[in-house]
Amino acid sequence: MVGGFGMVRGVKWRRVILVLIGCLLAVAAVMAVRQRKKQPEPEYQGKKLSEWLAVYKRETFEVGTGVDSRQAREAFAAVHSMGASTVPWALDQLRNEPPAWRDRSRIMVNKLRNRLASDLLERILGFVGNDKHPGVNAMECFDMVGAGAGPAIPDLVRIMEDPGSTRNLRLMAIHSLHSIGKDAVPPLLAALTNQAQLDRVYVAFDLSEMRDLGTNTTPVIRVLVQNLGNKDRIVAQITAYALGQMRARVTAADLRGLLDDRDAAVRSYATNVFREISQEKTESGK
Repeated sequence: MVGGFGMVRGVKWRRVILVLIGCLLAVAAVMAVRQRKKQPEPEYQGKKLSEWLAVYKRETFEVGTGVDSRQAREAFAAVHSMGASTVPWALDQLRNEPPAWRDRSRIMVNKLRNRLASDLLERILGFVGNDKHPGVNAMECFDMVGAGAGPAIPDLVRIMEDPGSTRNLRLMAIHSLHSIGKDAVPPLLAALTNQAQLDRVYVAFDLSEMRDLGTNTTPVIRVLVQNLGNKDRIVAQITAYALGQMRARVTAADLRGLLDDRDAAVRSYATNVFREISQEKTESGK
């Protein structure tokens, strides 16, 4: 009887060991796949892209010497010169967001009394080194490369429109599109007019902060004015703020195509601002 019990207990332990080995192999396989998919990091003059970004951040935020310091200017020029070659790496960084289950697991792990077990699980789950979201590097990269990162637009739009993306990831995609500039305006406008878009407030805000809309100024004004009466009060308020921000950059030429617009609110806005601009010109000429 004792021998039979010992055999049963031995079988159970073997099963436990096999399950543990299987789990470890699964974790190793996932990590191997992630490693294979990792995009190569571009370099410039012997420094990796992340190193140039670190130099720029240190000079502008930590040391406080500002964007005009020699090191900051050198780092900005280096990243900017890499252009489209930065896109695969930056998108990889942007997507490398810890999933929601990691945050829940972290809470559970921190409750463990056994610190050794806690440390081990943190390493297995990949918590170590994730205090700063790698997507911040991606946003800084897009901001410095600007229009040269245009090839990233389709991927960023997919992230922005995917309700399965975390909110943080969608907002980073929106801001990255803003950084790329005028070529990213059409998809941002489409997002602003899409009632199913979850983040229209942030889209309106980022549009208002864009300094170079190219030939898109007129359609941007039209869409913003149409959103002044949005049922979502916050969207309407941010839209009003966006129009206020753009006011100083709007020219008479931008408004001419809106003076006969089908939308009465758009016509009214265009007419009023057109008169203001005309009056300002008249007064400046005196």
